[in-house]
Amino acid sequence: MRWTSRQSPGAGRQSPGAGRQLPVAGRQSLLARGGRAAIVIALIVTVIAAPAADEKHLTVYNASGRYNVLVVERGGREYVALSDLLQPLGAASAKRDGDKFRLRFRPPDGNEQELQLTAGKTKGKAGRSDITLPAPFRMENGAPFVPLSSIAELLTELGVRDIEFHPQARRLLVGNVAVRYQTELQRGAEPKLVFHFSGAVDPTIATEAGKLRMMFNRAPVVGSAPQRFDDKLITGEAFSEANGESEITVSGSGPLMATFSADARTITISAPPVMATTPPPAQAPAAAPPPPSSTPTPVAAPPAPQQGTPQPARPRFMVAIDAAHGGSETGAMLQGQVAEKDLTLAFARRMQAEFDKQGISSFLVRDGDVALSADQRASAANTARATLFLTVHVGSEGRGIRVYTARVAPPPADRPLFLPWATAQSWFLDGSRSAAGSIAAEFSKRQMMVAAYSALLPPLNSIAEPAVAIEISDSSTQNLSAPAYQQAVGSAVAAGVAAVRSSLEGAR
Repeated sequence: MRWTSRQSPGAGRQSPGAGRQLPVAGRQSLLARGGRAAIVIALIVTVIAAPAADEKHLTVYNASGRYNVLVVERGGREYVALSDLLQPLGAASAKRDGDKFRLRFRPPDGNEQELQLTAGKTKGKAGRSDITLPAPFRMENGAPFVPLSSIAELLTELGVRDIEFHPQARRLLVGNVAVRYQTELQRGAEPKLVFHFSGAVDPTIATEAGKLRMMFNRAPVVGSAPQRFDDKLITGEAFSEANGESEITVSGSGPLMATFSADARTITISAPPVMATTPPPAQAPAAAPPPPSSTPTPVAAPPAPQQGTPQPARPRFMVAIDAAHGGSETGAMLQGQVAEKDLTLAFARRMQAEFDKQGISSFLVRDGDVALSADQRASAANTARATLFLTVHVGSEGRGIRVYTARVAPPPADRPLFLPWATAQSWFLDGSRSAAGSIAAEFSKRQMMVAAYSALLPPLNSIAEPAVAIEISDSSTQNLSAPAYQQAVGSAVAAGVAAVRSSLEGAR
């Protein structure tokens, strides 16, 4: 879209948007870099502290995807830049003559329409029809601003079809793109609540006491009235939307997990499976741990000692700290100056120093500028028989800390002697969630923004011990490089691990 007058500097900005505990809209978090394979998510213990949504935004969904438009307040009313709203929806040209503004707009499947507005006035024309805005039209630094509540009427007058506008939630759907759903409660010994969506969805899943939350910041999910269920486990579900995003909350009397179908159109909510405690046969030999290689081999599950036999000395509590990237794999370039690989190593070393203060042994998987594959990192931790694996990432988009556990299917009831390499983490998810929740709680306690998620993130799935990924984000490289900030992050992580040390040792 070409405008003859200059747009305001802020008119084209996209809001960081994702408030509450969601990944920030448009922000490439570790979670966003995951895949869309068939997955099973089981989040049971998660602590979430929501980042503040410091900017309002309108989210627009159309056949091409979605985009955000900044919402500003003027005179107690919400406004959006008309240029930002229309640019992805068709071809436009505009002229300004003093306070008068004239726009010609052609949607992809319609005829050209003309809009005439005057700064400071509510009256205008769209084609041959008179229109009245709920608040005066504004021009700021050459950019046209219209009241948010008027956009559905204006778009209709300009020939845009099939509009569904949710003004309170600031969501605009153009072109029959809404993803709707139906629910089905399957009763029985193991009750299940099945969500059937009209299109593919990829929500972020999180849990808190008595709730499982599915947060949609990509798919245009539209819900219905809340439901209550006469069920001992699953008691209800409710849809909500705010600031451009939507959420489904499932209420329950105990832990819940979400299972995704292969086409991402069905999500089943149920209780997590009960872990079997039967040890493997004592006479079976234990295999040596896999060496670092490009061809992963199964991870040997340590056999339980027979009753009455001498117990070997318990290995000491030890944390493997993995600084992501390294060598030729630089990771993100923060402000074009600092490589992510350098900051991850700095944070990893700071964490190691803080673990020393807590009396906890730790080692660095990468203590230099070397490139390691995901399998090599997993193999190093598994070979060392670490009690906990921590991998550290750093980003420049957004602000705060995100704590991740693996997205991996629950294990079968019978634990095999050899754990499959690609899903070894399945047998250690309880410990991973416990550690992630404790670390997130420490960040929250120290007034540091934090959110907890599950993610398809190598090498977590191949780790044969509790494993957590930590992503530290800040738009300022100077902040990320500050020793005081690195120490604050390291101290919170070490304190969070120390708080669950006894339970992790007991699980071993």
